[in-house]
Amino acid sequence: MAFNKIIHHRRSIRLPEYDYSQPNAYFVTICTFKKECLFGEVVDREMRLNEVGMIVANDWIHSGVIRNEIELDEWIIMPNHFHAVVWFRSDSELDGVRKYIMKNPLKWGEDPENPHKKIRYQDAVLA
Repeated sequence: MAFNKIIHHRRSIRLPEYDYSQPNAYFVTICTFKKECLFGEVVDREMRLNEVGMIVANDWIHSGVIRNEIELDEWIIMPNHFHAVVWFRSDSELDGVRKYIMKNPLKWGEDPENPHKKIRYQDAVLA
């Protein structure tokens, strides 16, 4: 399909002056279409992958094996999204991102990405 500026209107979120080819750590989040929970569920504050979630996990691990230019760091698969760190930053920044990723299942009940999140009365009134 040829490029059509009326149909194809994605905007770039990249920083125009930043050199993305330099070695650095990148925090990546990938969401499912319409945020559908496809990868498993959080049970007792622990992520339990289903078959599709296991495919995502295996493919992510395999990416680190077949792509010499990247090094995988912390990552977590959630019911409808995936967080990962690829490459490195300063140790303090990297530690903060690692902690966020590893604690993500603990906060699933309050996560705005959780379609089953219970809305508090105060939040509904303020919305």
